[in-house]
Amino acid sequence: ASLDSVDRGIRAQEGNLRTAQQSAVFSADEVNLNLSYIRAGAAEFRQQLEMQRGNSEAALLVAENGRGAAQGELMKAKLGLPTSDEVKKELTLDEIRGIARDQETTIILYSLIHPLSLDTRRFLPRDHPLQSPRELYIWVIAPSGEIHFEQVAIPGNLYRIVEEARLEITQPPEEALDPSPMRLLATLLIDSIESHLPKDEDTHVTIVPQGQLFLIPFAALPTSDGGFLIDRFTLGLSPSIDLLRL
Repeated sequence: ASLDSVDRGIRAQEGNLRTAQQSAVFSADEVNLNLSYIRAGAAEFRQQLEMQRGNSEAALLVAENGRGAAQGELMKAKLGLPTSDEVKKELTLDEIRGIARDQETTIILYSLIHPLSLDTRRFLPRDHPLQSPRELYIWVIAPSGEIHFEQVAIPGNLYRIVEEARLEITQPPEEALDPSPMRLLATLLIDSIESHLPKDEDTHVTIVPQGQLFLIPFAALPTSDGGFLIDRFTLGLSPSIDLLRL
């Protein structure tokens, strides 16, 4: 029932925005981007509901279909592909598996889970503790079609760790921190899914981050064997799985 009410609310907001577009209040691009923002907030809520039901694959569909829709429509237009008036994606699990297979890549999709809704966080200062996500949902989709899921608790403020990790690279401290911010990020983002990653070197891996995770230099994340992630894999980055296909 909760999911149905979320969908009804989104459809009502989309109708209002489309009416405003027809009245020349907003451009089509502005409407699409606004709807993407609305859908992203709803997607985070829906993922948590699906996880409460113990359905990580349904949560994966929500995570993927809730991101990159407006960008996908813009890219389709640039590529001369048919576009839709609705900012909506409906990739299936089979399609997601097919993209990993066709691209011959292992996909790692990250989703940030916050303690408060997106609309509520808009009214808080950027450095407020409740702005930071408390959990990570991570899916690993192999070219073989296998899908693995890990749920990881985030100790501390993720945004602060990301900022400190970037400073560690651009302004190295005189004395190394123990543990270093980059090591903390590697523990959260890579070590937690280590057993699901390819064993062969130079295998292609595509990372699908979210939010602040786009600022992380994934190639420079340290690995447990003393090297860096770029030493192990040929790395790619995509805002969503669907955009990877496009």
